[in-house]
Amino acid sequence: MPGVLGYVDGTHIAIKAPREEEHIYVNRKLFHSINSQIVSNSDLKICNLARYPGSIHDSFVWANSAIRQKLAEFWLRSNSKGDSGYPHEPWLHTPILDAAEGTSEARFTHLHAKARSAVERCVGLLKGRFRCLLLARKIDYDPSKVCQFVNACSVLHKMCMLGGVPYGDGEFHMKDEIDRPPPMEQGARALLLEARAVRGDIMRRLQH
Repeated sequence: MPGVLGYVDGTHIAIKAPREEEHIYVNRKLFHSINSQIVSNSDLKICNLARYPGSIHDSFVWANSAIRQKLAEFWLRSNSKGDSGYPHEPWLHTPILDAAEGTSEARFTHLHAKARSAVERCVGLLKGRFRCLLLARKIDYDPSKVCQFVNACSVLHKMCMLGGVPYGDGEFHMKDEIDRPPPMEQGARALLLEARAVRGDIMRRLQH
């Protein structure tokens, strides 16, 4: 996929019910968690991380993340990819749902899913290396401390990737533990039309 800087996805880190503001950490699957937004590159290195209480939707985390603000400022030179739980923006391209077989839209969506699997593999490796982040563990610390754990694990994961540290148990495959809700409202129509124009240009480039 041309011009891609990174791939974005959210993953939930299970925690024990906190003493304060317990309700904001309950996610759609009705367990307490930290919703961690991870941006990785094709080499499975983590480029950016954001953390919010588990009840917060991925699209809200994205809209309020520092990396989104940077991409919005420089979108003419940027191209990121997210799944259908995110809004389609000129700097964030999502799959085209229900694309008809044999069309350029279907080809784009197929290649989009294939490329974007990098961030899913990255999350799988992260949780495989640091199993305290797995759903079954439910970290028993204050949410702010859990966020520090996630930060530390992400940094150590990147160091492992940069240093070529082998992953002894083979690649750890992890399916998304949270079912995706329907896509959120796409925002201003002008911005959406601009985003579709950028995606259309990418599809034309993929045909050559």
